[in-house]
Amino acid sequence: KYPYDCVFCAPPFSNVTPQQLRRCLELLAPREEQHRVPLFIAYTSERETQLIEAFEGFSCAPLERKYGLSYGDSVQSQTQDKICLYGPEGVPC
Repeated sequence: KYPYDCVFCAPPFSNVTPQQLRRCLELLAPREEQHRVPLFIAYTSERETQLIEAFEGFSCAPLERKYGLSYGDSVQSQTQDKICLYGPEGVPC
C-alpha cells in the first residue's frame, strides 16, 4: 500500500512547536494519501493537548498517547519522565 510501514518523528520538542512539526510533515509528504501512513511522534506530555490539536484535520488517524519512552543517559530524568510516544488511535505498537 505504501513504500514504508509507518513514520516515526522525534523532534527537538523544546525548539519545535506541534504546528511547526505538522507543517514540516506536510512539506515532506505533500499528497493527502501520504498522510494516511501511521504516524508516531515522541513528544513531551506537557504539550500533549497542543500536539493532538495540531494534527486534527490532518489525514492521519487522530493521535493518542501510547506509552512513556526512555532515552537513557542522553536526556535528564525529569525531562525523560515527560516524554511519551503518540500514535494513531487504535493502532497497536
